[in-house]
Amino acid sequence: MDRIVEYYFNAKVIAGAFPQVLAGFRTTVIVSLLIIVCGTLPGLSPALLRCPYNPTPLMAAAVIFFVILYPFARWVARLERQALKAR
Repeated sequence: MDRIVEYYFNAKVIAGAFPQVLAGFRTTVIVSLLIIVCGTLPGLSPALLRCPYNPTPLMAAAVIFFVILYPFARWVARLERQALKAR
C-alpha cells in the first residue's frame, strides 16, 4: 500500500507542480473577476434604465464594487507579473 501511495502521490512531483497549479489558479481568479466587472456594468445598465423604481442605490453599489475590485485586480496582476519576472 505504501508503494501505491508513494507512486501516485509523490511529494517531489506534487511540490514541483504546485507553483504551476497556483499560477493557473491565479490567472483563473483574475480573469473571472475581470469578467464579472466587465459584464456587470454593461449588463445592468439597460435593465436599470427600464426600471420603474429608482436605480440609484444599485448603480451606486455597482460603482463602489468596481472602485474596490479594479485596484485589487490590478494589484494581483502586478504581483503575477513580478512572480513571472522572478522565475
